[in-house]
Amino acid sequence: MKQLLDSLHLPRLLTLHNNEAVKSQEDWEKRREEIKEILQREEYGYLPPVIPFEVKTQEVLDKQFSGYVRWEKLKFSFLNHAKKHDVPVNVFYPENVQGAIPFIVFLNFSSDIPDKYFYVEDVLEKGFGVAAFCYKDVTADSDKWDGLAQVLYDEEEKTSTTAGKLMIWSYMAQRVMDYLQGVHSVDKKNIAVMGHSRLGKTALLTAALDARFAFACVNNSGCCGAAISRGKSGENIEAITNRFPFWFCDEFKKYANNEFHMPFDQHFLMALVAPRKVCVGTAQNDLWADTDYQQLTCIATDEVYKIYGEQGYIGEYASVAPETYYTKGNIAFFSRTGEHFLSVRDWRVYMEYIRSHRNR
Repeated sequence: MKQLLDSLHLPRLLTLHNNEAVKSQEDWEKRREEIKEILQREEYGYLPPVIPFEVKTQEVLDKQFSGYVRWEKLKFSFLNHAKKHDVPVNVFYPENVQGAIPFIVFLNFSSDIPDKYFYVEDVLEKGFGVAAFCYKDVTADSDKWDGLAQVLYDEEEKTSTTAGKLMIWSYMAQRVMDYLQGVHSVDKKNIAVMGHSRLGKTALLTAALDARFAFACVNNSGCCGAAISRGKSGENIEAITNRFPFWFCDEFKKYANNEFHMPFDQHFLMALVAPRKVCVGTAQNDLWADTDYQQLTCIATDEVYKIYGEQGYIGEYASVAPETYYTKGNIAFFSRTGEHFLSVRDWRVYMEYIRSHRNR
């Protein structure tokens, strides 16, 4: 794996734009801003500025499911120049927890409660709160410029670096974080963002840009998420920009079949999470996402954690067999048997990771 990493000639994390080496945390903070600029300009588009929004409680249900869950149904209303869009958010509190509650901001494919990806009772029973929303309630997963996207920007205002849909979904996750900051019972030091597949990409992007998230739980995210793009098998930049060009800014299209000329790769995105925690989950049969190249990103990012005196990736530098779990470091990586899916087993790995690395 180390030999493969060397052969890819990845852009250097610890070299500033002026070619000076990053030798200190102060240097890295300068480099962090450079990397944020590169990724927004070249891949995801620029994070929109915060616009006014209100949060209203629509309904509160106590003692839900088997009797220990408080369920608040909220409506986030975004206002901008007479344009308005509402996003429903479901917030769940375990009623059997003493003290501050660790929380997961969960980006889901459905608004159903429960859902095949969201095992409400299992999660809440383990002492976690969850704030969940459906990504399509934010803006369509298509080239249609609707919902929150059209409230943030008029379509005619779009440029080649305007936020793509991944960034718009991330924007919403960050507004949910704004709300949680004002809830007394939430453990502000231990809030995670979590998503699967395209929403795994979004979860990693969200933690990269918003340091209030202590954990990123990144499930089967693959191309343009936790997987190195150079040399990757399965989905590549040409495939993803042909099918889902609206996920990214228009500038990103120029790297289709041109990955080795990118001034970045996905280790840049993961490095922005440092020195906080990231847990990358993969699946044996998820060939499109490429397990090895997701592990490669974890390995390539490790050097940034050393700047902070933290342990990043703690695991083998070789392809892993299914049912391998490297979860001791601030960069966790695991590979399970099975398909491209967010399973109850995955949830349990992420929750145990958060619990065992909880900030005190």
